[in-house]
This record gives sequence, C-alpha cells and structure tokens, in this order.
Amino acid sequence: IPAAYPGPPSHVGAIIENVQRVWLAGNKLPMFYYHIPAVTRVAIPILDIVNGLADAGIPLAGIKFVEDNLDAFAILQTMYPDMLAYWAPDPKAAAVPFGADKFVLAEVYKAPFVRAMLRETLAGNFSGARYWSSLYDDVAAAEELAAGRDVEALLNCDVGPPLLPSLASTAAQKEAQAQALRDMNFFDYVNK
Repeated sequence: IPAAYPGPPSHVGAIIENVQRVWLAGNKLPMFYYHIPAVTRVAIPILDIVNGLADAGIPLAGIKFVEDNLDAFAILQTMYPDMLAYWAPDPKAAAVPFGADKFVLAEVYKAPFVRAMLRETLAGNFSGARYWSSLYDDVAAAEELAAGRDVEALLNCDVGPPLLPSLASTAAQKEAQAQALRDMNFFDYVNK
C-alpha cells in the first residue's frame, strides 16, 4: 500500500482510513505498507501506524521502516514477530543489533546487484564482485541520466517517474542487464 493521500494526513487515523478503504475494496490478503513521510509531509511514528492497522483488523505482511528510531524498531520486532520489517535509514548496519535482517536498498532494480556484489565479496570472489559492481554502475548511470523508463521496461515494474526525459541504453547494455537479472532469478522474485 503506497502512502498516497488526497492531502497530507493530519493524524494517524487518516492513514488508517485510507488503508482501510483499500483493504475493503481489494482482495483480503496481508498487505505490505510502504510509508513515505516525504510524500505525506507528516512525520507520524511507524509504530502508531502499525498499531492502528492492527486495531482495525488489517493484517500487514510487512512494512518499510523509515524512521531512524532504533528503539521503536526493536519494539515493533517484539510486538509483531511475524511481520517483515525492512529497515530503510542509513547506516543499515546500525539496526543489525536491534534485529534487522531485511533492508530497503536504494531502488528495487538496484537491490539485486548490491546483494550479488556483497555475496561475492563475502565469498572472497573479488572479480565477481567487480562484475556485479560494473552492472550496478550501469544501472546507477542510467538513473543519473534519468533513463528510468528503460530500466522499468527491462524489469517490468514501476520505478517511479524519471526526472528528465528517458535516454535510451544500447541493446547490448539492456541485454547484459536483463541476463544478469535472469541469472539471479530476479524476475521470479519480483513477479511472486
């Protein structure tokens, strides 16, 4: 559930009402709540949102935890052990002692490259890490040039509006990126 409202919510109840409308109109499946304070322009504690949704009987499969409040994150993990809580703020490592084992990386289309880079680095395969790093750099460069729609078409997912008109990548670059994602079963992961 994205944080999309007709206007900035003034209190947690406005968020609960919005999510409840979506919940009642859609399939009754557990939802993942992606709260973006920059969109709502209101800093409402994540724990208040999660508690409000639980009180309303709306099951959450997971949440993007955007606050940098480690104590609140630890409380959330204790109160809702079955919920997937993805830690978003930097530095990521700060949340590990508080139970964080799932993280929000920059964008969905960059995350697999970073994971593969880390995996190869930890395995001591630095040439493999450099390979994944170069693919990441290609995608990051495409983003810098606002070629978001090219990446979106490649991944078959919405990556948000580009800031500038899309600049086409070469066919070889697109195929190399697509093959790298196929090799790591990324499309299976995204399309679950």
